[in-house]
Amino acid sequence: MAGLSVGAYFSAGKLPVLPSSRDPADDDGRYWLHMTPDGTAVLLNPVHDLGQDTPASFAQIVAKELNLKAEEIRLVMPGTSEIPYMRFTTGSHGMSSHARPVARAAAVMRKILRRKAADSLGAAPAEVYDMVDGFRIGTREIRYADLVDGKIRTIAAEDFGDVPLYSFFSRWPKNEIGRNTRDNRDIEIVTGAELFVDDFSLSGMLYGRMLQPPFPGARLRGIDLDEARDVAGVVDVFHDAAEAMVGVVAATPSALEQAMAKVRVTWDEPHPLDDAGLATLVDVDAFLLKGALEHVIEDEELAADED
Repeated sequence: MAGLSVGAYFSAGKLPVLPSSRDPADDDGRYWLHMTPDGTAVLLNPVHDLGQDTPASFAQIVAKELNLKAEEIRLVMPGTSEIPYMRFTTGSHGMSSHARPVARAAAVMRKILRRKAADSLGAAPAEVYDMVDGFRIGTREIRYADLVDGKIRTIAAEDFGDVPLYSFFSRWPKNEIGRNTRDNRDIEIVTGAELFVDDFSLSGMLYGRMLQPPFPGARLRGIDLDEARDVAGVVDVFHDAAEAMVGVVAATPSALEQAMAKVRVTWDEPHPLDDAGLATLVDVDAFLLKGALEHVIEDEELAADED
């Protein structure tokens, strides 16, 4: 993260914007889901995933609500200009706080399309039954693609109301939720179409990195930056003595790597810790036996008698 932040500072003059930690409102899902003119459900993933694969779980929820296969849901990682906010995930909290809004959005989309199907088939919505990728009345069937009228179908705030959530009702079979699915990005990753941070290059972009101390509290005792400055492609090598900061800014990642390897520093390590020393520092029982922790003993029964 330090390299990314330094690069942003020198090239843009500001720090990167962090995603929100606010939990979503019950109807926020309307910003994340829409249906394309060909009837494809598109989910703009509202959570920054850190390995939990929450997008796959969201796809299964949407698939269950719309009677589709999870692999048929198109997952998109949106930019911050495409949805009101994006949440960073904290353990499993991203899933627990977003599952219901995602399900409600898909269920509302199903309600909108059911109403459209009823109008098209000349029936009441209660007479329209679910089927894979659409609805049916008796022997008559209609697909989602036939209901979007060649337009992108979105969800409005006034569309929300009481609607059953198939994903959360025990009497509905969980034929999509929880099953093993193929990652929607498999083909993109294998073919090289998937984009990663290292794939992006902006005009005038620089790369930076801070030198990390070997352990907390270590102090710089000596420093030699001459060899690092001589590396081709290095823009700046800086040393902030007051903050004990040393860093390199370069025009290319390779120049940055070479320069960092040539930064010569000596650290003051008066109290290096080994495993035994660390265990001693965190041995709470030892402190308790010495009476080294401040504490107060309260007798609730005695306090009640005094009253």
